[in-house]
Amino acid sequence: MVTRIFYYLGKLATRSLRNGEDYKLIKKYIGICILNYNAQPFTKMHNVCKLYNETAKEVLSDILEIHVLNLKSQEINDKLKWLEVLKEEENWDMGKYNDEDLKAAVSELKRLSGDVEVMAAYDKEMENKLDRILIRQEVLEETTKNAALNLYQNGVSKDIICQSLNITQQELDNILKNI
Repeated sequence: MVTRIFYYLGKLATRSLRNGEDYKLIKKYIGICILNYNAQPFTKMHNVCKLYNETAKEVLSDILEIHVLNLKSQEINDKLKWLEVLKEEENWDMGKYNDEDLKAAVSELKRLSGDVEVMAAYDKEMENKLDRILIRQEVLEETTKNAALNLYQNGVSKDIICQSLNITQQELDNILKNI
């Protein structure tokens, strides 16, 4: 299975370059494999495969990467228990939880959700976090826009700008049409 995925990712990578083009233009290719059965060595919920130099103990390149999601892993089963608790909202039946951590969490959720002041403080904190995320996103977008404009005005090619700033050609064109 992994060999097949690397084969197809390799074909995609080689097709992305024309004869004589710089190898630096090869983009990163990521394969995603979702398993509904336990398969060695993919026993964890999320497994990442890369080209690795065993002797030097380092990743050779991140150009080809495979992510294997194992839907039958124990980690998924553990997380599903928590998901069920969260989906039940405030209709928690303590008798159906076997896991002591789940029981403790549900008990704490019941206590906190009944406290109006705690819930108001939680809502305010979530609102503040969202505001901070939005501000960071705006700053990042503005910084990227300014960097793209400066690079373009200094004669850097569009391909290099896109690669350097991790933006698409269309995003760059949208930035440049405003100058």
